[in-house]
Amino acid sequence: MYVIRNGIIVQPDRLLFGYELVVEGDRIAAIQRQGVLDAEQRGAGVIDAHGGYVVPGLVDIHSDYIETVISPRPTVLMDFPTALFEAERELLAHGITTMFHSLSVYGADKMDVKPVRQWDRTEQLMDLIGRAKRTEGRNAHLIRHRLHLRLEIDNVNLVDQVERHLRAGEIDELSFMDHTPGQGQYRDLEIWRRSFRGKNLTEQEAAAMAADAQAAPKLGYEQLAYLA
Repeated sequence: MYVIRNGIIVQPDRLLFGYELVVEGDRIAAIQRQGVLDAEQRGAGVIDAHGGYVVPGLVDIHSDYIETVISPRPTVLMDFPTALFEAERELLAHGITTMFHSLSVYGADKMDVKPVRQWDRTEQLMDLIGRAKRTEGRNAHLIRHRLHLRLEIDNVNLVDQVERHLRAGEIDELSFMDHTPGQGQYRDLEIWRRSFRGKNLTEQEAAAMAADAQAAPKLGYEQLAYLA
């Protein structure tokens, strides 16, 4: 048992000043006026919050922050386990205790080619996150790690591999992405064109890229429904 005191306890509808949080095992046992301890609680350990906010751990269900830590520059790849530990230090400082790391599985990404998004490296990260889940609760990591796989619908060659990882329980969240110009995220072609400014593409080159993306094979509804 331990007591968190000298903090501002965040409630759904208000902030509590002058209260303390009593934790027993992995559960909140009481929220009570500071200094009002019963006989059992007097022997509890004390954590001084030093005026900080006491909040539930936040769950982030969609973030590709881990990619930035692994690849701080387009051509640089850091050691994956080191990057994961570095990421969790930063995330914990923001109150995030469970992170669904969003890993992108693109078919052909001509706009934003990142070495970290190559499938073999995605599988490396999946394995690393899987190992973090298996050691949960043994003080191996500061936060809980989960995997959110973002499957682009033009990646028609990875359905079997994605299914295998799903059946192995390695994917905690799956979403289907569509960055095709004229549909999906880029439903407005003008917005899609604006994203190319600064890449020194002519109108003709941009139009050709859009046409290629629109004509590329895509996962059909039955395949998406099957994976879902």
